Amino acid sequence: MLKKVLKATTILSILFFLNSCNDSKDIAKEEQTILEKNKEVVTSFYQEFFGDLNFESANKYIGDIYVQHNPALADGKEALIEAAKIWFNGAPQKEIKINLVIAEEDLVFVQIIDEANGNRSSTMDVFRVTNGKISEHWDAFATFRNGDVSQNDHPLF
Repeated sequence: MLKKVLKATTILSILFFLNSCNDSKDIAKEEQTILEKNKEVVTSFYQEFFGDLNFESANKYIGDIYVQHNPALADGKEALIEAAKIWFNGAPQKEIKINLVIAEEDLVFVQIIDEANGNRSSTMDVFRVTNGKISEHWDAFATFRNGDVSQNDHPLF
């Protein structure tokens, strides 16, 4: 009888272990799907808002709470929309050149390269995505101007 109980316990333990392995794979796949969706939210927002100059697209991609870490802007998507209308007044639409997109947990890092009039700008934006909407933003940028001299052959990405 004891042998039957031990055998049954061993079989149940193996089945439990195998099932938990499948659960771990399912969780990892679900997490990867969320990361890909977050990247899509951010890259679509970037093109529609900054490239297509559709400022109302912020309502589609940015949540009701939007924390802004750029000191030139107030919190909230309305502040971003109003600033963009000034920044891009008369600017043509363009395709955004996304050099790099990395997603980790609820953050998406996007590195953009822009070249105009011989100047090359590199911008790194970091967005927090909460429940499928952008909820927080940080940025850093640098420009290598026409006529600047680089100490290497690869200035700014």
